[in-house]
Amino acid sequence: VGDFVFINAMLIQLSVPLNFIGFIYREIRQGLTDIEQMFGLLDVPQEIVDKPGARPLVVGSGKVEFRDVQFSYDPNRKIL
Repeated sequence: VGDFVFINAMLIQLSVPLNFIGFIYREIRQGLTDIEQMFGLLDVPQEIVDKPGARPLVVGSGKVEFRDVQFSYDPNRKIL
């Protein structure tokens, strides 16, 4: 009986790290799949193309200001 309890305890102690390794493996694999999809999106040609000879856009100082902006999904609970 003691040997059975010992082997059972050892298997339980092994299962947690092995499950963790499996979790990490699945996360890395999903991350690599997502990266491949992202690079696929980056390879899609642009829909808007500059006309030939267009000057580069120079952005100086700019400012965006919001005043009295309100938004909510539920009229009784404002988000913005």
